[in-house]
Amino acid sequence: MDANDAVSHSEVSATPTSRRATFGTQANALCRKNLVYQKRNTRSNCCIILSPIFVSLLLLVIQVAVDHALDKPANKCGCLCLNCCKDTVEGGKVCHSATTDNPCLPGSYDDCNQYDDTMCGFEYSNSGQAAYCAVPQPSSWPALMQVPLPRYRAAPESPAAAMLFTGEDESTATALAGNLFVQQSLTAADFAGPVATFQSQAAQGVFYGELFGEVGLVLGTSLDPVTTYFIEPAFVNSTSMFNMVNGSCASNTSTALLNEATAGFADTYFRSSFNCTQELPVWSTDTNTLDRTIFCGYKEANCNQTSSVLTFGEYSQAWDFRNSVVGQLQVDAYYNASKDPNAGNSSPLAVRVNQGLNLATNAFLRWSLGSQYSAKLLAIMEMPKQETHLSLDFSSLLGPIFYCWLSQLLLPLLLVTLVYEKQRRLRIMMKMHGLGDSAYWIIQYTWFLFIYCCYIAILLIVGSAINLKFFRLTNYGLQIIFFFVWGNCLIAFAFLASIFFTNAKTANVVAFLWVFGTGLLNNLLMENYYKDHHSWVYIVELIPSFALYRALYEQAAYAFKATYQNGGHGLNFSDLHDYNNHWIYVTCVCAVETVLAVVLAWYLEQVLASGTGVRRHPLFLLQRRKSNGGSGEAAPTMNRSWFGWLHRQGHASSQAMPPNKLVKVAPRDTVVTAHDVQMVGPSTLSNGLQYKLPDRGLNTLKASKLEPAAAVQNPEVALNMESADVQAERDRVSAMTSFEDECIVMRDLRKVYPSQDGNPAKQAVKNLTMAVERGECFGLLGPNGAGKTSAINMLVGLMEPSSGTATVEGLDIRSDMADIYAMMGVCPQHDLLWETLTGREHLLFYGRLKNLKGLQLQDAVTAALRSVNLLNGGVGDKQVQTYSGGMKRRLSVAISLMGNPAVVYLDEPSTGLDPASRRNLWDVVKAAKRNRGIILTTHSMQEAEVLCDRLGIFVDGQLVCIGNPKELTARYGGYLVFTVTTPVGRDVDEAAAFVQQLCPSARTTYAVGGTQKYELPTSEVSLSQVFVGMGQAQRQHLFVVLDWGVANAKLEEVFIKFAKSIGAEGGN
Repeated sequence: MDANDAVSHSEVSATPTSRRATFGTQANALCRKNLVYQKRNTRSNCCIILSPIFVSLLLLVIQVAVDHALDKPANKCGCLCLNCCKDTVEGGKVCHSATTDNPCLPGSYDDCNQYDDTMCGFEYSNSGQAAYCAVPQPSSWPALMQVPLPRYRAAPESPAAAMLFTGEDESTATALAGNLFVQQSLTAADFAGPVATFQSQAAQGVFYGELFGEVGLVLGTSLDPVTTYFIEPAFVNSTSMFNMVNGSCASNTSTALLNEATAGFADTYFRSSFNCTQELPVWSTDTNTLDRTIFCGYKEANCNQTSSVLTFGEYSQAWDFRNSVVGQLQVDAYYNASKDPNAGNSSPLAVRVNQGLNLATNAFLRWSLGSQYSAKLLAIMEMPKQETHLSLDFSSLLGPIFYCWLSQLLLPLLLVTLVYEKQRRLRIMMKMHGLGDSAYWIIQYTWFLFIYCCYIAILLIVGSAINLKFFRLTNYGLQIIFFFVWGNCLIAFAFLASIFFTNAKTANVVAFLWVFGTGLLNNLLMENYYKDHHSWVYIVELIPSFALYRALYEQAAYAFKATYQNGGHGLNFSDLHDYNNHWIYVTCVCAVETVLAVVLAWYLEQVLASGTGVRRHPLFLLQRRKSNGGSGEAAPTMNRSWFGWLHRQGHASSQAMPPNKLVKVAPRDTVVTAHDVQMVGPSTLSNGLQYKLPDRGLNTLKASKLEPAAAVQNPEVALNMESADVQAERDRVSAMTSFEDECIVMRDLRKVYPSQDGNPAKQAVKNLTMAVERGECFGLLGPNGAGKTSAINMLVGLMEPSSGTATVEGLDIRSDMADIYAMMGVCPQHDLLWETLTGREHLLFYGRLKNLKGLQLQDAVTAALRSVNLLNGGVGDKQVQTYSGGMKRRLSVAISLMGNPAVVYLDEPSTGLDPASRRNLWDVVKAAKRNRGIILTTHSMQEAEVLCDRLGIFVDGQLVCIGNPKELTARYGGYLVFTVTTPVGRDVDEAAAFVQQLCPSARTTYAVGGTQKYELPTSEVSLSQVFVGMGQAQRQHLFVVLDWGVANAKLEEVFIKFAKSIGAEGGN
């Protein structure tokens, strides 16, 4: 042994540690591992980090391209044209430069080749360009009523404009309706002052709408309303306007006076003429009738249409005076909204209801106080505005769907990380080496949240830096609050979804389909419903992805609107209570669902077979702890005073095992040995296993017979199949009162898999009772399906025992697995490793979980790498994905021995190793036996003989023999292997005759040339008899002997014998 070997062996054989790592230690180990793991995945991380930058830049490029396409004279305030062209009839163009005598006025040319950008304004703009011009001093416009054209007005009042009214008291409503319009006696002098003011304002480019309100005129128009009042289209378009009068137009002079007073400047400042229209209030019996009358009068309603000729009956406006009394006005104004003027428009239209409300107010004042009282609505006007130009904010227009995808883009990454560790059984591997569930959940959750916060911070910073209105116009406090709440909801949703997936690729595909599918569904379908107030939308928004889209939709809507309101702001705290604003609701939904998803994910992980440990009963939260005898330990039990009906599964309290069932021996004339059959009564059952003897095994029993009368007298005869050594081990464990020398003790450990799909229940482990001492390597052998894996899985906490229990260093596997994990090392059958981590990084991670720190940790890692021959050539610092199968196997063994565990489970540790590496690994395991217990499973009989102090052969769920390898081969071999070699072609028959004489039942197993091999049953010949016989044969020169030898049966042959006796050979 060299110096290096001495160091490694002293390291692995040190006194085992058992102190459980603190939460901080576990958190430190997991965080360091995650950091290294993310470092190895630099390419994927860069793609994720660059995705918000790429999308933001893409939106910026689209925005710049659209702005360039819209940067045309037609899309901004008009400027002075210096060179204009006009199309000719022949298809050509005639162009000329603007002069004083021949200017290029708006509307007089078809195309302009040159503009003076220093001279822009309304006077140089056409009707389309005027909306973009600066308005430092807005015009005022009279408040117009919406009046249908004469041909559409309701009959029989037509051509008068009928207006409906109703109320709870007909007389009161009729009196109020009579005061809506008053007969005015106007003269030319009444117009003089307002007309002079109009002309002075018009000289400054301002329309003075108070002209009409000051003289008390009520005007109407049939044109649809507009979005702003910078320009009233009724005065710009060449159309007639209506002067609404009370009484006959023939006797009313106000219309004539109005046309006369404005005749001098009407063509210059507006193109409309005024026609007299009589208003006629019409009583309606109730509001329902009034509402239906207005709707059915609309030219597109087609109510009660009985002929092919369409009839119309439109009403200008209607009022419901409700229960108005003197001193109290209660009125509702009705107007035709059959064709919603706001549908599909981001900016609302200015509905013409102002004048109607003012008329109702004045009617009430005249009726209550007298005809001399009124409140004139002189005019309406917009606030001043700056010059604008046509633009489209694509970050707000397309922001909801793009940022909905981006905000969920981490879901596949988080989900794959969780499912990958579960699929590769890395999660349970970490748990078996001391990582608690709480530490895993908290650290993973915090780690994911850190990644998400970095991701969103990049999104907000980049989006704001490139001036995307979606981010710049929205209050940053609101954005931070929502994105933080959403991030927690996303992570919680990932934890919950991971419960239902067992394959990382499937989880990845489903996650991406969910992300893109929900984004498209929201954009193409749900966005239309978000604009309207539907109560069922609240239910849809309970789905996290739909809640996310709704919040982004609110942010985009306010940002889009603010873009066209000079100096406007996007979504702010003051806007959260606006009508149909769901920001508060969806934020609260995400916050509440975060808590619910985390709790539900944790609960489902406990009760479903999710690959993270023992599955618990669905009502495990109702269990209480009770004292377990005098041990001072606590075992969970059910509060049976409340839930006595509940069937306990696993985690049973310590109590007597149910008595073994008696089985009948059939048939009665069966001949068995007295040694193997015992008469038992109901009260004399031992703790041994009781089995019905297989028919094929009856003829293999020993010679002495039991009288048939015994079976006749008592048909209930139990067969104890346990051999003497197994029974002796059971008795030894039963007599134990102290566990000072035993690190693993199993008492009647039993596992039964419930019946499924009509198949009977499977008893995988049958009352296993044995103990493993410190410093002992116990080998567990058996054919496939014998129950070895089930027994090991119960010991390492992967499944619960159906009954019985086991203790590890005095701790019960039913209630103390968290503490057992701290002192346990496991080398699983398959290598559970992270492909992108190095061997050293694996050992550092598991070493930290075992409470190793600082220099002690570094020394332990170096010694472990050296012991399994992974230190030379820097192999330990290479990623595991570059390792061969044998190198991965050696690393798994090194992991199981990190931290000096008190108990080590090695499941076929040398699989895939070359002979030299296997021998080296055996040396490591033999050195590691000191002061700790090792349970080894293997299919290599040579490995079992070299490493194991004791062996147990496991067949059909039970131990059939136990002892050290030499004892087992001597006790259960049943024959000697005799080999003799004679000259080729000489004395072969003489040698065979000698063997038959020595042992008549000898069986030839090999005969090639002069070499023959025989099996000699030990019941007929002993080892000493073989030596004596061969000595006599050589002295008497019976045949020429070149070589001969005799040996006990091999362990492999003993194993095969037991397997055949139970029917395990050939897959039975």
